[in-house]
Amino acid sequence: MISRILTIAFCGALAVSATPQSKKANQNATLTGCVDEQPGPQYVLRGLHDLKLIANLEPDGFAVQSFAKYLGKNVSVNGRLSSESDPAVLHVRSIKALSGACAPPETRDTGSASLGKSDLKTITGCVDEQPGPKYLLIGPEKKEVRAQLEAVGFPVPNLARFLGHSVSIHGELFSEQNPPLMRIKQFGDVKELSDHCAPQ
Repeated sequence: MISRILTIAFCGALAVSATPQSKKANQNATLTGCVDEQPGPQYVLRGLHDLKLIANLEPDGFAVQSFAKYLGKNVSVNGRLSSESDPAVLHVRSIKALSGACAPPETRDTGSASLGKSDLKTITGCVDEQPGPKYLLIGPEKKEVRAQLEAVGFPVPNLARFLGHSVSIHGELFSEQNPPLMRIKQFGDVKELSDHCAPQ
């Protein structure tokens, strides 16, 4: 009987001692990086320059759609970090926009001379995808390629949300390229006109 009581007490001590270890997996943390979106929608935090996945973002006390206004922006997020999963999950309590573009430094303003002259233009069409992934703007009727789309200042996968949609895009157009190349400097320069592509 005594040995049985000791066994129960010993097991209880193990359960108590295990509790602090599980708490370590959920610590307060402040992370910085770029907000990106994956299908779901699932919002994630990526590295500022290498765009490497840092953590999945989960809202704590607010709607998940609130992340959308920070897409492609450099931010500081504070919350409870759970490192038990891979990638880690940050339950976000607060988010603050920071300065700085979300793109590798080598992609900014490089190679412009070899691409020829450029003009700031606004063009419309339908977003299409080729393997790579590589995003294009095509005409709704003849399906001609109006421009190759190059994201500068935000993660390229953000363009995926416009696939099959009619959009208006403002950016730097290199018309001497074949097909022309459109460089988009801000995610906000892509405006959705319709959620489908139809003849204009």
